[in-house]
Amino acid sequence: AGIKVSDEELAELAIKRDEFHGEWNYRLRPREPSAIM
Repeated sequence: AGIKVSDEELAELAIKRDEFHGEWNYRLRPREPSAIM
């Protein structure tokens, strides 16, 4: 079990994929202030 995330919600995340196996090595970047409001 886990939390389901829609494609739209996932697209809103600022994901920075690593060069080595970016499919499971990644970082979440802070959102831009304009995206929060």
